[in-house]
Amino acid sequence: MNLIHPIEIGGVSTSTNLMLSPMSGVTDCAFRSLVRACSGDAAGLLVSEFIAAEGLTRGNEKTLGMMRFKESERPFSIQIFGADVDRMVRAAQIVEDTGADIVDVNCGCPAPKVVRRGGGAELMRDP
Repeated sequence: MNLIHPIEIGGVSTSTNLMLSPMSGVTDCAFRSLVRACSGDAAGLLVSEFIAAEGLTRGNEKTLGMMRFKESERPFSIQIFGADVDRMVRAAQIVEDTGADIVDVNCGCPAPKVVRRGGGAELMRDP
């Protein structure tokens, strides 16, 4: 049994099932480019740091800049978080417009400051 193998997510094929986790303040464009340069295709999917839907929908320049990526990072996923359904839908549309391969909704972050506002793992309380 081969533990490392290609996978497909919603029609997006990856070279391996190894994925760079979205890490707040870490997985920016420069870091992801370094990972790709060092790993080649060993990292099957690169993921942005998680991005606040609120910041995206308000047009916050810093937040919008967090979605920047290079073609060499493909396949590439942008992860968003938030609690308001309408804002999450609009944020997902903004992400889709960037050309990212995957829109990922964070439903697992246990950080108190995220959960307290109804995002992350709190979303799973009432799926």
